[in-house]
Amino acid sequence: MSSHVLGIIVEREREREQRDGEIIQETTAAGAEAEAAGGKDKPSVADNEEQAAAHRSKEEEEEARKKKEEAEAALMVFLEIWLRHWKEDVARKKKEEEEDARKKLEDARKKEDARASDKNCLERYRDHQFEKIKKDREDWEVKKDALDKMREWLMLLATLAVSIAYSAGLNPPGGLWQDDGGGRAAGTPVLQSTNRSRYLTFYYSNAMSFVTSLVIIALLFNRKASVQALVFTTMFDLMSLVVAYIAGTTSDLLSSIGLITIASAGFIYFAKGWELDLLHLNPSIQSSRHIPPAGRILILLLFALQDPEINVDRRPRHCG
Repeated sequence: MSSHVLGIIVEREREREQRDGEIIQETTAAGAEAEAAGGKDKPSVADNEEQAAAHRSKEEEEEARKKKEEAEAALMVFLEIWLRHWKEDVARKKKEEEEDARKKLEDARKKEDARASDKNCLERYRDHQFEKIKKDREDWEVKKDALDKMREWLMLLATLAVSIAYSAGLNPPGGLWQDDGGGRAAGTPVLQSTNRSRYLTFYYSNAMSFVTSLVIIALLFNRKASVQALVFTTMFDLMSLVVAYIAGTTSDLLSSIGLITIASAGFIYFAKGWELDLLHLNPSIQSSRHIPPAGRILILLLFALQDPEINVDRRPRHCG
């Protein structure tokens, strides 16, 4: 539209120039005709001035009209340009508002998703912690049950070991001399006179077994005692008891070697079973009432050691 207005202005400017040219030509032609007439009807100076004034007035009116038209055309161009810019500004602001609204909607959706994700994470963490606490409690109950059962069996072993060591101390292998004679007094151990090294081995081993059994009983009354200390003390107690048994029941090297081999195999198996089931307190124990077969074998062995018919050297001896 602005190009159309500019075209109109240019066209009117050309028309004005054309009219000016025509007026000049008419004036020149009129002057020439007056001169050709030889001075006939020659206009006066006043008439010429009046015509010039009228002509100037007409030109001024025409000029004012053209300026008015140009001003109107310029105003139209300005209004058109302003209207176009205003529409562009309105469209841009509307687009910016839509973009801001879209961004706010996306931010709100992201925040909602983040809150939902955090909530899910917290729920999963809570469930995981609950499961972990539940599993730890179950494991702790299994371990506590296994530890209580182990303490019961250790108390039984320690009680049997104390009774065996006490009985063996009062009635040593080979019995006691019943009368005086030959540089010995009645009531002294026969084994001390016949084989002093065997007697000393039996005596100290039996004494260590008796003392360590009492230590085990004392440790079992203390709930804070470590499992490792109980197991180590029990193994030492049983080893001392077995050494005392070997020293009191065998008189030749071959029998001693055989008993030592059997006892070593039993101790190794017993220690392995305790390492898997009791020392580490493995939660995969099939039953809290379970005890390794080696434990039952050792308990039977302890009962057997109290049978006087097994130990042939315990028969009392007389002088002569």
